[in-house]
Amino acid sequence: MSSTSSSRSASLLSGVAVMVSVLALAPAAEAATKAKPKSAKEVNSIEEYIGGNGADQQKQITRKVTESIQKCMKAEGFDFKIPPDSTITFPDATDASSQKTFVKKYGYGISTTIDPNASTSQNADPNVAIRAKLSAADQKAYDKALSGNTSAGPIGDPKACTSKAISFLGDMTKLVALFGKYENEVTKRLDANPKVVAAMKLWSGCMKEKGFTYAKDGDVPADISKRLGKITGGGGGGFGGAFGGGAIDLKKIDKVALGKLQKEEIATATRDFECSDKHLNVRKDLKRDLDRDFITSNQSAVDGIRTALGS
Repeated sequence: MSSTSSSRSASLLSGVAVMVSVLALAPAAEAATKAKPKSAKEVNSIEEYIGGNGADQQKQITRKVTESIQKCMKAEGFDFKIPPDSTITFPDATDASSQKTFVKKYGYGISTTIDPNASTSQNADPNVAIRAKLSAADQKAYDKALSGNTSAGPIGDPKACTSKAISFLGDMTKLVALFGKYENEVTKRLDANPKVVAAMKLWSGCMKEKGFTYAKDGDVPADISKRLGKITGGGGGGFGGAFGGGAIDLKKIDKVALGKLQKEEIATATRDFECSDKHLNVRKDLKRDLDRDFITSNQSAVDGIRTALGS
């Protein structure tokens, strides 16, 4: 199912989503002692080249980021506790078996990363309660320290603790530029290919047979995210619960609506997987070749990301 991976690549173009998306897109590079990194000619996608499917490494990176946030928030005068590990490991974009297992349990991993009972469980994000005890003025200061100016631009606020926490990835301006270039050179060319256009129409018809009306597979995760935002007020969910999944107060959201959306997400993603497997393999083959060319022509920049994520 390619829509999951393509939506993650696209989301690299906005604020804090850049940080989370990179972790979800490329959970890990295999350690050199375990296996020699694959060359561009040996991989089937840029996702595979950057990271593959290293679950342990993904958790290590998430832990590294949250520990950095904790130190930064302490320096700003605020208590920040590392949330319980609720990270969902995204499957390898080229592994059909793990994709199928994932979508049946988590859908796209958007609304399903939120536990509707988390506010009363041991897995609750302790930072929600910490923030709630602060005065209105201190809550504003807390949010500024954690997220900074939310309108700071495509790379986020460099003064925010979340931005500082992923500094190990390197220059975020260059990172955003790289994936912006990827969108222009690979994704747009792919979507405009006549074979892909024809295949997408078949995919859309396949989805509609089960009551899911979408023109393109990339529209589905975006729709789920938008609907989730209306339920949560914009926070939480997505990208495997990285950094605690977002500070939302579950006492203030409609749990019935959330549960309904989660079921719909899984049903939609399951059908998407079936229809993509039936009609969109042509895009997978074309993307493989375009990705290999992109990696080769941007070798230094892409290798920089792979090295940073593997550190």
